[in-house]
Amino acid sequence: MSQLAAEPGWQQAARGAMVAWSHIIGVDIAMVEGGPAQIVMQFGPCPDGCVAYASFPSGGSPGQSITIDRAYDSQSDAMKQAFVTHELGHTLGLRHTDLVPNNESTSGAFRVGYTPDYDPASIMNHAVGAGNSILSPRDSTAARRLYPVTLQNVQVTGYPTALAWDPVPGVVRYDIYYRYFEYTYDQDGTPSTQENILSVGSTTGTTFYHGESYTGNASCDTEYYVIGVFPDGPVTIKGWSGPVAVCP
Repeated sequence: MSQLAAEPGWQQAARGAMVAWSHIIGVDIAMVEGGPAQIVMQFGPCPDGCVAYASFPSGGSPGQSITIDRAYDSQSDAMKQAFVTHELGHTLGLRHTDLVPNNESTSGAFRVGYTPDYDPASIMNHAVGAGNSILSPRDSTAARRLYPVTLQNVQVTGYPTALAWDPVPGVVRYDIYYRYFEYTYDQDGTPSTQENILSVGSTTGTTFYHGESYTGNASCDTEYYVIGVFPDGPVTIKGWSGPVAVCP
């Protein structure tokens, strides 16, 4: 971001935009200054009279660059931050919210779950202005769906099984699933394995008790999975608990 030092207004705008994406509740996004940089912000000409443009993610990494046209140095500080926030959204993989009514190509695009087809308040609309200069609630929803936090300190003990984990800010309910493997053998003794994933309940707290029983030749190795439900919809909180022996 040192390349923006020639115009401190853009540099401060970039810092504010990084905070905006990093401080969404329930997302695993952390944007900080430093090097080596994954996203380089720089000045340069913008084609077709645009204010700025950005590259999209590739190979599991965010878009590598944001280019800002200094012809727009006279923009207010608030609008500069809005433009950089918009471009950072592109580096995270977000397309224009209004790409369909704006007649843009939909190739490779998909609507993120629990977001509307069109959101006039979205900062990811193709035109950023006074009515959409900050992240909208549905922009935050999209970020949560694409970059969910990781459940921390999952502990599974005993029988009946007791689960516990660290709370996730903003979650109003946790839905619990578990996976187990059942082994069977055909008449000539050839083994086969069937994977089962079952819903076992919900809780508003950070502990859950699950007493299960097995029939046949079931494995004692079970993994639990948690779905965090935010007010705007469920988000898969990443990570199984890991194999644990839960047979009595």
